[in-house]
Amino acid sequence: VTGMEILIGYPDWISNQTFLETIHYSGELSEGEAFIKIYSLLETHRQKQMILYDQNKITIDPWEAVFAPHVPLNAVYNYQLNVVGIPLKAFIPPYYQTTWPLPMKYGGIGSIIAHEITHGFDSQTTIQWNNEDLELFEERRECMMDQYDKYGRFNGSLEVNGKLTFNENVADNVGLQIAYKAHLNNWKSARTEFPVAGIDITSDQMFFISFAQMRCFKYEKEALEATFYGDFQTYSPPDFRALGSIQNTHEFYEAFQCPQRPETMCRYW
Repeated sequence: VTGMEILIGYPDWISNQTFLETIHYSGELSEGEAFIKIYSLLETHRQKQMILYDQNKITIDPWEAVFAPHVPLNAVYNYQLNVVGIPLKAFIPPYYQTTWPLPMKYGGIGSIIAHEITHGFDSQTTIQWNNEDLELFEERRECMMDQYDKYGRFNGSLEVNGKLTFNENVADNVGLQIAYKAHLNNWKSARTEFPVAGIDITSDQMFFISFAQMRCFKYEKEALEATFYGDFQTYSPPDFRALGSIQNTHEFYEAFQCPQRPETMCRYW
């Protein structure tokens, strides 16, 4: 964590036309040439650059590694450079709004940033762990994979794959829990509730509602199937991303004074 770099917003070179021309495809395009082909060329170039970086043959500007050849729409984590990138798109509703109360900001953009930081400790980084840590990791991974395997839609015709979505599920869970701790630390120092006109709601409840609101989507069955299911799924469907994380967070049940809790709660940390 101490060596992690967090990039927020956009790089200075975004308005440098000369630099942009050096990283973008500048050849002649034939009529009807697909955008995806151009994007593929750019992505191939980026991957080659990262291979050369791994071989210590070149140095790479973190901004270029994360935000070139295109500025991503979503927050990202770069495993090779240990860099988190948070683009401007993450600073709009339902993630962030300057006029929002602090608990909503922590539940929104706070959990997004914590999500990306957590990727520095998911299954792609276990090569650096000792045997004791690996044993605990395997035990907790099984718990979370089993949990998400039970989620599905349309009478089980669409099922979440807990193994394929594991790293993103971990980042969602731990990101929520880290963001909550940050919110709690702020509340302890400020001791301030944030009343909303006409709504009887606590700061903790506001935090969790903000987190869940980020995953509020509406999909047709065909779009849901094409986007979140199959052999290449990376993310759980949005509602299960919220449900799975909240299900494993003790503080949620306390905030809403829930009379019942699940028998098993999977905690990565």
